[in-house]
Amino acid sequence: MNNHAGRNVLKVDAVSTILQRDNKFLIIYNVNVPFAYLEQEDVTRRVLERIRDLLIRDFEQYPVVYQITASYTLAHSITGQVRVWTGSFSVRDNAPAQLSGFEDFDPNTFVDDSLDHLEDFEARLVRAPELSSNWVMTSVISVIFNIQAIVDQNSIILNYFPRNGRRAHRTFPLP
Repeated sequence: MNNHAGRNVLKVDAVSTILQRDNKFLIIYNVNVPFAYLEQEDVTRRVLERIRDLLIRDFEQYPVVYQITASYTLAHSITGQVRVWTGSFSVRDNAPAQLSGFEDFDPNTFVDDSLDHLEDFEARLVRAPELSSNWVMTSVISVIFNIQAIVDQNSIILNYFPRNGRRAHRTFPLP
């Protein structure tokens, strides 16, 4: 899978970068879950189980944190301009499109906790009326699980990155 696969693909964008302290590496996984996988709870549950299994496999001995955000379409109410947006709805107002804060990954509760965070996610992404903006969310494209772990230089996961993990990027289908 190329590094530019679209937001409509169930995929993992992975980045590895060396940290200056203790020769450790920060690994970031952004797991893109297209909206179509979120419309039925049993389908969503199976995707969440796949994400859980990936994290167990790749980070078994390392602490992992994750946050759930979204990618969505915005339309300007005056000009009609449309744009795809990920992350903060309005930087000026610091209103992030987050469905959860960073949490510690627990393989025993990850699926149920994530389902709780995804409940009514579309309504929760809509801006609070007290924040003024001409941009209006028109549709959710995908939900993104931002996953982060710090691994040591001997971690086998670094073998999957070009240049042995040093400031490397790769994209792959969610196993």
